[in-house]
Amino acid sequence: MSWNIVLQINHPAEGGASSICLRDTVPGLGLPIHIHLLACQTSVELRTADIFHCVAAQLNLTVGSNECGGPGAKGGWKDGMHCMAWYEPACRHVLVLMTDGTLLDNQAEQFALDWERQGGANGIIIPVLPSGVGGSSLPKSLRSMNRLSDLGSADALAADILRWIHIGVERKIFLSYRRDDTKNLADQIHHALAQRGYHIYLDRFSGTPGRFFPQEIAEELADKGCVVLLESRNLVQSRWTKWEIAFARHYRLGLIALNVDGAPHLAGLQPPDRKNVSTQSSSRELSTPELDNAIGFIAQRYSINSIARRVYYEELLRRTSNSEGIGFQELGAGTYELSAHGKTALVYPSGRPGGLAELHYTAASPAIAGSPDYRILAGQHQHLPPGASRDLDWLAQLADVLLRRPFQLPGSIRNFAKGGCP
Repeated sequence: MSWNIVLQINHPAEGGASSICLRDTVPGLGLPIHIHLLACQTSVELRTADIFHCVAAQLNLTVGSNECGGPGAKGGWKDGMHCMAWYEPACRHVLVLMTDGTLLDNQAEQFALDWERQGGANGIIIPVLPSGVGGSSLPKSLRSMNRLSDLGSADALAADILRWIHIGVERKIFLSYRRDDTKNLADQIHHALAQRGYHIYLDRFSGTPGRFFPQEIAEELADKGCVVLLESRNLVQSRWTKWEIAFARHYRLGLIALNVDGAPHLAGLQPPDRKNVSTQSSSRELSTPELDNAIGFIAQRYSINSIARRVYYEELLRRTSNSEGIGFQELGAGTYELSAHGKTALVYPSGRPGGLAELHYTAASPAIAGSPDYRILAGQHQHLPPGASRDLDWLAQLADVLLRRPFQLPGSIRNFAKGGCP
C-alpha cells in the first residue's frame, strides 16, 4: 500500500466552493486513516476549508502536490462513500461534520448514517458545533455521539480532531485476565490487537525481570488508555485481577469486558462496555469470525473509553475554577487558561503520567494574550518508573512547567484564586 492517509473536504451538493482529496504517507502513523470533512451548510464552507488546511499542515501534507483526484474531489459529496480507502480492511474512517448550529438536512444525516453503517467498528463520526451550541441542533440519530466545539482557533480544532482519533497518540491497552481460565484466549486477543497497531500489556510477554511486580503493574496501568478484562468464571479468585480492576476504577481508566462463556458479571460495568463471547471447547480460543467481532468491539469502545479519564479531569478543573470564581477559558486541544488577580495559568490535564510529548505540548501551547505566568501539566506522574520520573522533574524545571497530580488540582486552583502559586 503506497499511502496511509486520505484527507478529503467536501460541501453540500450543488454549489460548494472547494473539494479536495489528498492521498499521502505519514511516517509513523501506523494504521491507515481516511478523514472526510463535510461542510453541512454553505455558511461553514470557508471555516471547513480552514480546518482542512490546518489538519493537512499538522500531518505535514502539501495541498496541490499529492491530490489524487478521487471521489472527494470530483462528483457529488456523497461520492466520498466510494473512496478507495473503504477497500482497505485496517483503515479507520473518520467523518467530521462541520455545522453552523442549525438543523442538519436529511441528506447530511443520511450520509452520516451510511458512514456509520459502512465503517462499522472502524467508523468514527465527529460532529463539530459552534461554541455554546448544544446538541439539540443535531438529529436524534447523532445526538449520542461525542462532539467537539469550535472555539475559534482552527489550529486547536484540527489538533482536537486528530487527538480524538488517536493520530500521534499510541493506542495502549492493559489486558487483565486469570491465567488458569483464559491463557489461550488472552494470547489470541493480544496477537490480534497487536496486529491492528495497539500497544498491549500482557504480563507473560511484557513483565520486566527483577522489577517489583505491583509497582510495575501500577506504572503500566496508569499509562494505558483502557483495560480490557477477560471476564471468566473463576475471575473473583484472582487477587491480582481484582486489584487491577480496582486501580482502573480509582484512576478513571476505561474498562471494557469480554464475558467468556457465560461467566458471572462483574458489578459496575456498563452494558455497552461488555460483549459476550464463546470459546471453542478444544482450543479455548475464539473462532475467526467471533475474534473479528470481539476485536471490532474493543476498537469501537476504546475510542470512547480512552478519553474518559481526560474528560473527568477536565470537568474537575472546570468545576473547581467556577466554584472559586476565577476566569476560565477553554483554548482547545485539551488546554485551559485560568485567570485571577491579573495573572494567568495555562493547564493541560492529561490524566496520564507525564511524558516528553505532554511536557513539550504544555510548554509550547500558546495562551490567549502574551505568555502565561504559570504552566501546569496535571497527570498521574507518581506512577512513572523512577528513571522517567527523575527525567520529567528535570525537564519540567528547565521548561518552567509545574507538575501536579490530578488530586492536587483543586488545592492548586484555590491557591491561585488567592493570588498564590498554583
